[in-house]
Amino acid sequence: MIFDNEYITRLVKRWKETDDIRVLEEIVNKSKPLARVIVCRYPIEYREDMFQECLARIAYALEHYNPQISNLHPYFTSVFVNRCNTYIGKESRQQRLSEILEDMYSPTIFTLHQKEEFLHDLLERNRVRFPSIPADKLDDASCYVFDCIVNGIRGKSRGAIASLMRIYGFKRPVALVLYHSSLVYMRQRYENFVSYEVEEPKEFTLLPELKGLLGDEAYRRIFILFSGLHFRIP
Repeated sequence: MIFDNEYITRLVKRWKETDDIRVLEEIVNKSKPLARVIVCRYPIEYREDMFQECLARIAYALEHYNPQISNLHPYFTSVFVNRCNTYIGKESRQQRLSEILEDMYSPTIFTLHQKEEFLHDLLERNRVRFPSIPADKLDDASCYVFDCIVNGIRGKSRGAIASLMRIYGFKRPVALVLYHSSLVYMRQRYENFVSYEVEEPKEFTLLPELKGLLGDEAYRRIFILFSGLHFRIP
């Protein structure tokens, strides 16, 4: 059974009467299958974060739950769907911005010798940077990331991260950091091979302050290395 509406409703009633954290934990645990079903409707690279977002929303949602208005099953379904839609909307806006910024870069063309040299450097670097990942698995994943980066495909980060999760079993935060860390390293290590155009900072951003603080050269390098990247603070 995906969601035992009768049993969980009794748990909710008990929790509202006792405020027992153990009862709330049981409600969350029994609601996990329903949350899994809901998040499976969305792209795989978002599902784990969405699942955690749904579970974190349960306590807040129960404070506003009225059993006289709705049964718990459809209520939780609505809560989870709304939470997922909010999440995907925010991620989509960030992805569109990322794609616009990444469009400023032209695909990089390396000779076979350059590719071998650059890939060797990335493998060595990633082994030091990510010592907890088994070396053979990390090397294989790093090769995949390298191919995605040098091919210069529009929207490549989203597909690459999803593939890292699917092929290598990485959790989304690990896949995100592995991909973006490798991207920053490649941009930094081989800056002279990158085709780019650094725009003047927009008026209603804090980029003018950053440029004034760091100076033109440092601002240019930071723009090159980090444009198109988005990091979420836990």
